[in-house]
Amino acid sequence: MAAHGDMCLLCGKSDGLVPDHVIPLSRGGRHELYNIQPLCHLCNFRKAMRIIDYRTPAAMGDKYCQMRAYYAELANKQQILYIA
Repeated sequence: MAAHGDMCLLCGKSDGLVPDHVIPLSRGGRHELYNIQPLCHLCNFRKAMRIIDYRTPAAMGDKYCQMRAYYAELANKQQILYIA
């Protein structure tokens, strides 16, 4: 979470941060660092089971390439629609 400035990537709050799965576990996501983004409780609740990545390539560094490869893998399995 420190890599993202210790704040919610959607609203910018720094209180009540939780690790959010970009691709929810229930939709085939993994509990891996490259699938985690910091959101506050309210933003995490509002995101629900949707696949929304609020991170920027610059903030993710090498992890961005891993995440894109993971998206492509899931798209090949037809679990998600791959958007480049």
